[in-house]
Amino acid sequence: MNEKGFATIFGLCLILVFALVVKGIQAAENNHAHETTNLQAEFELQNAADSALIEVADEVLRDPTILPEKIPYVVNSRKNSQRQFTKTFGKITVDVWGEKINIRSYEVNHSTKIASRIPADIDKPCYVFFSLAQTTIHGVTIYRRAFAYVEVNDANETIHFTTLKSSNYDFE
Repeated sequence: MNEKGFATIFGLCLILVFALVVKGIQAAENNHAHETTNLQAEFELQNAADSALIEVADEVLRDPTILPEKIPYVVNSRKNSQRQFTKTFGKITVDVWGEKINIRSYEVNHSTKIASRIPADIDKPCYVFFSLAQTTIHGVTIYRRAFAYVEVNDANETIHFTTLKSSNYDFE
């Protein structure tokens, strides 16, 4: 092969490599743009889920008779002891479920991943709340949720938010 042909092929290869690098950068930026498309909506959904849960918790704390008493030792009594509340914030609909249950305290040894009951502790009666906020964007329904509880005999009426497991992947 003469020098002129080699330079031409080498130049074409460099142009191809440059085009592939540009295409890779473009694909990475498109992925990033796709990830952040609904970011504002997701923040608003999470705020709506938290706000609705707080509103319902305040209603229940003002009037504890809103939530029915759980009937112990009755099969499927949870369905009868839960109450659903629906709140609307613009295009966001939030369903909040409330229930009065006993919470058992426990400790977790994170090195062995074993949970054990705290021996001296007693089950605490609590109001438990779960909220699910949803809206439709571009034909796709997206959700956010919140979970919290309030101890029945807590004079401060502190709302304890907890996080829910979003996947079964074991983060180590």
